[in-house]
Amino acid sequence: MIVLSKSKIILPALFLFFTSLTIQAQSTLGLDIHIGSLLPNNPTFPEIKSPSVMSAISLSRYTNGKKYPWTGLHHYPTFSLSLTTEHLSNQQVIGNAYGLLPSMSFYLNKNKKWTLMAEAGLGIAWLNKPFNKLNNPENVVIGAHWNFMALLRLKVERSLSERFILSMGIGGTHYSNGNFASPNLGANQPAITLGFKYRLNIDTSQIKPLETIALNKKIRPFLRTSFGLTETGFDGPKYPVYTAGFGALRQIGQVSYLSTGVEFIFKSSSYEFMRHIGLHEGRERQEASRYLWFVGHEFVFGNTGFLTELGLYFNKHYGQGSIFSSRVGFHFYPFYGQKAYLKRYKNQPSTAFLGLYVHAYLGEAEFVELAAGFRF
Repeated sequence: MIVLSKSKIILPALFLFFTSLTIQAQSTLGLDIHIGSLLPNNPTFPEIKSPSVMSAISLSRYTNGKKYPWTGLHHYPTFSLSLTTEHLSNQQVIGNAYGLLPSMSFYLNKNKKWTLMAEAGLGIAWLNKPFNKLNNPENVVIGAHWNFMALLRLKVERSLSERFILSMGIGGTHYSNGNFASPNLGANQPAITLGFKYRLNIDTSQIKPLETIALNKKIRPFLRTSFGLTETGFDGPKYPVYTAGFGALRQIGQVSYLSTGVEFIFKSSSYEFMRHIGLHEGRERQEASRYLWFVGHEFVFGNTGFLTELGLYFNKHYGQGSIFSSRVGFHFYPFYGQKAYLKRYKNQPSTAFLGLYVHAYLGEAEFVELAAGFRF
């Protein structure tokens, strides 16, 4: 297939590009095996016929605070980029997944021989057997070839020598398109992992001391607007979703912010559907509109922030799945350079930001958002 050929070219090409950047510093080349099984999360979930097995080739880069000063605020984590292939639990219906996964590993405990780490990653994956009304109607798990891929893992590493490292862990992977295409139950695989690493470069230089930074406790208002798309029906048209909101945030830690605010959401697919069938005549706009209050938390990693939000809807609306909403995603701060990073923490200048989120009814993904905003 032409699409499969493209996926086999694009993902390895990106992996090799980042490899050239990674191996310039202290780095490792690793191989991991994940063995688990899909979790049925719906009565219509396809039959589980076999374990899910994922293999991953990864390049990891260690940090010491010299090139990226912000890494010291997170106790010098490790960056990794993995090229993955996963044999899912029902080959006939769900098939295989091929992914490119950036991740970060954070040290929880460390000595000369043993290291306890938590790893989190978010990337992209291509699944070869998505839902198709004619050829694969049983796949209610994944509705599109391209999906988000997420990884959470707790692992222990054991240094066998100066060059060789053995690792073991527990965790899981998740595949979802954020309801951009239906169906989208999502594929979840808890797994045990076993891995092996080889140190390509060894850097004996000392970690750069981190400058102590006082918290800036000033309350900062912000504005945010976003645009999303969601599919109506299987292989149906995609309709836009518009949101706009404002709020305020405050720094509560060296790398974390707490925020709260209110937001308006208009889902055009609900509006058009009600007009089409004559439902709630004269009140279509009100029924397609939502108002919510949200509380959020953001971890900041240099020019990037990881955002989680929980919201409560003020009004009942058409197709409401819950009184609660959730949002998970990233902020990007394009005007913050690495050299100015610590200065940013001291002065907290106003800045624009971009966002990429998945919006959900609590735990059920509803749409993917592209956002823009300004922090005053």
